Formats: sequence, C-alpha cells, structure tokens
Amino acid sequence: MEKKRSVGVTILAWFFLIGFFGGVLTLPRYKLPHEIIYNVVSSIYCLIAGWGLLRLLDWARIFTIIMAIVTGIYNKIYSYIYLRDNPFWAQNKKLLYGLDIFSLLWIAFIIYFLTRPKVKEQFK
Repeated sequence: MEKKRSVGVTILAWFFLIGFFGGVLTLPRYKLPHEIIYNVVSSIYCLIAGWGLLRLLDWARIFTIIMAIVTGIYNKIYSYIYLRDNPFWAQNKKLLYGLDIFSLLWIAFIIYFLTRPKVKEQFK
C-alpha cells in the first residue's frame, strides 16, 4: 500500500529542497570559514530533510524537528556574537530582531506541523 503525502508535507519538503539549491548556489559568496561550514552543513540538512519528508520517512520528520531546534540555537548565538558588532546590523537592530522573531516562528511552525497527529500518521 502506497503512502499518501499531504500537500502541507509536500510544500514543506520542497521548501527544504529549494533551501538546498539556494545554499549551493550562494556558497561562492561566503569567505569566512565558519560561514562556509554553516552553509554546507545547512545545505546538506535541507537536502536530507526535503528528500526524507518527500519519501515520508519518520526518521526524516524527527531529524527535521531536531535540526530546526539546533539551527535556531545556532542562529541566535551567531546573531549575538558575530552580527552585534557588524556596522550594518548595529544600525538596523530592529531588522535583526525581526529576523530573530521570524526564525523562532518558523521553527515553532515546523515543530507544530510535524508533530500534529494527522501529519505524524503519514510517516508510519
């Protein structure tokens, strides 16, 4: 019996796959080693999450939730350590706070969506 994937899971999976391609295409723009490493790791995360969600693999659902939390923590640390002294972000703190809030909302959405009973059922 073939599993039926909802439109929501499909859209979320494609967001991750587009994130993978975006990460690969923007890789040459990064110069600092920690930026390159983060870009490569997050691109691989997006590829694995997107592919696994499209295939309705339960480990991919759990992986996506865990990596969303890890990425959120990393992004907050990065914005505090590296961006607070950047002249652009020093002048645009509201934008930085807005991006932090958007990031938290995105992570909350991923966790909420992937833990809903109807969505979890698709991965069994």
